[in-house]
Amino acid sequence: MQLMNIYWGAESGRVLVPTMAKTEAGFWLEMDPVEEAAAADANSIASALQRCASRATPVIPTPNRSELLEWVVGKAAKKRKPRDFENEYELLSVEHRSGDSYLIRKHHRSKEGRGYEPERDPRLILSSESSFLEIAAALQSIAD
Repeated sequence: MQLMNIYWGAESGRVLVPTMAKTEAGFWLEMDPVEEAAAADANSIASALQRCASRATPVIPTPNRSELLEWVVGKAAKKRKPRDFENEYELLSVEHRSGDSYLIRKHHRSKEGRGYEPERDPRLILSSESSFLEIAAALQSIAD
């Protein structure tokens, strides 16, 4: 399965797409490089998605809590506090299994106001034949 997290900054007009890795235990982690795009430019978003998708999802050893990777999207957004980041950026995700459809989900702030929780059902389901430009346009329609 391939997973892409897309952080949508409505105020800043920035879109951040981190590279995703999967741990041996099955957890997803965000890592560098983080691709950046302009929220108003579907071609820019499509290019960022394509660059992330072109990297094979690495499988990495499961880190101990003390070994967790740095907070790459916070660094890319120049935010030190998660709350400041979450107040500015929405989280969308694109899931794709080989040969299957693209599932696009919106994630809402958790009830405790810390982190994000995915919607149970996808907002959109796109054909496995969809282009990155079509996915980018779909993300724009959800984020607006």
